[in-house]
Amino acid sequence: MRYETPEGALEEELVKPPKRKRLESDITREIDAWATNIKSSRHNLLSVQLCQSGEPAIAPIYLQKQLGREYSVIKSRIEILNSVTQKMIDERIIIPGHNSISNEWRRKLLVWYESLADNEKQAIPIVANTISVRRCLNDVPGMGNLKWARSNLPLVDQTFKEIVADLKKRGVIESNYKTVAERNLEIKQKRALSPQGDSWEKQLKDLRAIPLSHIDDLVPIDPTRPFVQLFHLFAAGSMGTRTEIGQRNFVEGFRFVSKHLKDVGFSGSEHALECIGPNYLTRLRNFLVEQRASGAIGSHVAHGVMTATRKMMKRALKIKDIGFTSFIDVEGFETHRDTDDYRPYPAHIRDEIKNACEREMKRTNELAADYVHFNGGQDPVDELGNIRRGDGTLDNARWIFENKLNCQRLSKTFANVSDPYEKGFCQIIGYASEGIVDIYESWGIIYEYTSRLLAPYIVRLAQITGLNADPLKTLDIDDFIKSHEVTKRPYLRYWKERSGGEKLLHLDLMKADFNWLSVAQSIEVEKIFDDVIFLTRHIRERADATVKNRLFIYESRKATEYRKVKSLEGSIVINTIMNKFAQEHGLKNGNGEDLAISASRLRPSLVAALVDQGASIREIQVILGHKHLTTTVGYLDKLEFSKAARKVVDEALQKIHKEYVLAEASAASAPKSNIDIQNNPDSPAVIIRTGLVECRNAYDPPLEIRRLPGYKKGNPCSLLNKCLSCRNCIITVSNLPDLFAMRRDYLVMMETSAVAQTPYGRIIRENLLTLESILTPSPQGFDSQQLDHAERLSEHILTSTLVEGMTL
Repeated sequence: MRYETPEGALEEELVKPPKRKRLESDITREIDAWATNIKSSRHNLLSVQLCQSGEPAIAPIYLQKQLGREYSVIKSRIEILNSVTQKMIDERIIIPGHNSISNEWRRKLLVWYESLADNEKQAIPIVANTISVRRCLNDVPGMGNLKWARSNLPLVDQTFKEIVADLKKRGVIESNYKTVAERNLEIKQKRALSPQGDSWEKQLKDLRAIPLSHIDDLVPIDPTRPFVQLFHLFAAGSMGTRTEIGQRNFVEGFRFVSKHLKDVGFSGSEHALECIGPNYLTRLRNFLVEQRASGAIGSHVAHGVMTATRKMMKRALKIKDIGFTSFIDVEGFETHRDTDDYRPYPAHIRDEIKNACEREMKRTNELAADYVHFNGGQDPVDELGNIRRGDGTLDNARWIFENKLNCQRLSKTFANVSDPYEKGFCQIIGYASEGIVDIYESWGIIYEYTSRLLAPYIVRLAQITGLNADPLKTLDIDDFIKSHEVTKRPYLRYWKERSGGEKLLHLDLMKADFNWLSVAQSIEVEKIFDDVIFLTRHIRERADATVKNRLFIYESRKATEYRKVKSLEGSIVINTIMNKFAQEHGLKNGNGEDLAISASRLRPSLVAALVDQGASIREIQVILGHKHLTTTVGYLDKLEFSKAARKVVDEALQKIHKEYVLAEASAASAPKSNIDIQNNPDSPAVIIRTGLVECRNAYDPPLEIRRLPGYKKGNPCSLLNKCLSCRNCIITVSNLPDLFAMRRDYLVMMETSAVAQTPYGRIIRENLLTLESILTPSPQGFDSQQLDHAERLSEHILTSTLVEGMTL
């Protein structure tokens, strides 16, 4: 088959014009136009990619893509390309003397940095006072090997430092920051220029090398090295610690012990045994408590000092002729955010703590009751002293307990294996699926009187009295007294060493309408004392004389002193058992984490409840056992419920002002014979003068005042402090300067203090409106001349007592 060309196709092909070859001048013009556009802005120049090797030059692949020409064609216009390269040099995008790949890295860094807006530059992640490459550059295309480039290409590191320098100018990076290496170098240089004596660490190391087995081995007293013998004891106590950080804790412990001893009158030239003794840890802890209260140290430092000193004391016991064989141990400090010490538990958590205590105390009290005989089971022991087959049941074990063991607790540890019944009892208990504690509990018996058993009673007593850990631990069984000789009130005796020794806590000063206090305070305290005394009656019989009268006693579980009766005094378990109590009851904080219970937080929780109930600052002072009112004010100021606390303080100041300042003013203006008349609301009006106004009759306020909750019939006006808006108020021209001063002080107060966020903010705003109405010229009031003259006089008037009382 022959293919024939369609008719007309050949003609069409023949007439098609040939493709015109572009002129060289056109190509040159096109490349030149591109170059002109590139050179028109720095932004365009930064987009020009450079070669990966050789001298700085534009990358061929980039040129081919931009111009759509073979590189051989573009290369022939080298003058045009050089003009672009020169412009990049002028803009310092290319730095001569560095190869092309270095300049390409520089270009990429500049593209990244200069493309950021000012707010984005301010937000660049900074670590160790430099740009965090991992957090902001690892994800930038082409920056994956920046670390290699900075290490191997000097220009890249130079460019990076230029960017860092610009960030310093912008304040993103500190300009005077020094690295750790630079700071260490400065320290070394300073030490070289001004050499000092041996460091504490060097002294500790030297003292550690001196053996200490006898009291005479202590280094000699040296007046130039105060308390050097104590430092020797700390050095000996640090022998079990190998790390520098651990050894530094002993240096810190010695520093604070030295400071404490100096504060109490020691010079440092005394023998070590004159400075410390069995009771020293208690005294040191009280000192650290005061240091913490003043803000000098935090909880971590205090705890570290206590730990190091405790280890020193334990090591001292091993020294021959040291003079004492034991010491009173005390708990350390909980390490946490220091403000937690004064942070009360929220109301719902206080209720949960109370409910958990009541549930466990009810169950424990049931177990503490006298044993009720089962009168079941049978003798499981045969004539050979063995358990009969099939008779090894718990009912039969209980028969042995009642009939052969005289209802006395027995375990394998204390069993007489030669006694067939004691041996058989332990065998049956040992084979049972339940644990021995659960078995005894199912019979209504407490197997172990552990410190944990006391937890609900301690927590509850701390919750309703606000006592700290140390007073709780030293309570005696006779410290609750139903009637004081003078006041006839029930009270609680306790010991507070850092505040004058023995204290009396008068009970029932609080109203019994707290959610967590359903009966009078004294009734609940008495019940706790009775319950604990009854609970511990059996172990109290065999307690030593030094422990016998302590309220909170328990049986030790330590192997070396198993079931020895001990008191909480000198122990460090109180916070441990409180936290274990919270954990076992599943108590959680607001974040869903395990709740930490401590006496140091139960105390401010009590104060929180008192503040919520409107207790006066004086009542709070008495309940907390503070000697001075200023201590109570300082305590309230540390609490997180500061607004409510400040409200109490302000109300107290208002009350003082009302009862004393105003009373004195009225007494000065009224004859003494009017006192009886004032107490009679039906008596004739008696004008009461304050620093600002005069009241026609404070004992006959208007109806709107008498309707207020705070007003009591027969008492003076409950709002005498702010009676400017009362229709009984008499304001004369002589009062105007004081009113101007009052307005000025109110305005300053609202601008410079937190009073606007308190309940007093509303009162002050109302008073300001009233003052504006009085101090504005009007036909019914004062004219402009009177007001202008009064305002000039007010410049010399100091803040009034009332306004100062409201200042926060």
